[in-house]
Amino acid sequence: MRTVAVTLYTLVELQTAHPRGYAKVRKDWRDLCRRNPDDLSDMVASLLAVVETCGGSLTDWSIGSDSSRLTVDVPERETNSGKMDTTPDLEWFLESVLKPHGYDTTQTPIQFPGLCPFTGYSADDDFLESVYNSLRNGRCLQRALEDTYKICTQYAQDEAESHESEEVMLTNWGDNEYTSNGVESNA
Repeated sequence: MRTVAVTLYTLVELQTAHPRGYAKVRKDWRDLCRRNPDDLSDMVASLLAVVETCGGSLTDWSIGSDSSRLTVDVPERETNSGKMDTTPDLEWFLESVLKPHGYDTTQTPIQFPGLCPFTGYSADDDFLESVYNSLRNGRCLQRALEDTYKICTQYAQDEAESHESEEVMLTNWGDNEYTSNGVESNA
């Protein structure tokens, strides 16, 4: 039988003493994050709330940090008397969505001060602002809602970058111990 002595390092110690070992741990962390993507449920809840508030339904979607796509169905609106509502989409959006939720629709362009009326998550305002800007640029309501895929992709990218950050890695793995070549100790 023989005894082998191995020096173990925390991540902070490993970073200074053995940068290659630290680089291996960073790579392992990024690989783990990519295999287990972040939970985007808050953003999806916000997206669904905005789409549904606009009278639509999300019929097909894919959200990721590389790309996203949305298909939204928006049925024709009816007035209270059962006739087809011919109000232009932008005007309808201002009066039926923004104004009832506390946004000041008298100023142009409208400010989105963080009211977050649906889920309390900042994505509420981001989605509403995106729809508003698309409508101002002449898009119909359905296309304006579908244009929010850009916001979805950005949120997914931001979450992935945040999750993969060195700070998050140190928070989660900082107390673990590693050999000089970046292998986690089971001791």
